Amino acid sequence: MAVLEGLRHALRQPAHLRRARSIWWEKLHTVCLDHQIWDWQTGEVVVAKRIASTTTMIYSACYEPETNKTLLSLIGVWEGVEIKL
Repeated sequence: MAVLEGLRHALRQPAHLRRARSIWWEKLHTVCLDHQIWDWQTGEVVVAKRIASTTTMIYSACYEPETNKTLLSLIGVWEGVEIKL
């Protein structure tokens, strides 16, 4: 259990997290946000139970390793959302 806790702690460090995101994107080309829900008011992805007038369905998402940002394309919205990680 201590090994897993140590791994979790190491991965939460910004440099390791950024590297892990880059590898994930390079291999899978997904950020697991497709068809999730974005809340404009709170500025975060929410669970389906919290759908409100401030939420919009995420159509797709992509990660940009160079800038460490995730770009969201939202259904029915012309401009996307940029999340700095």
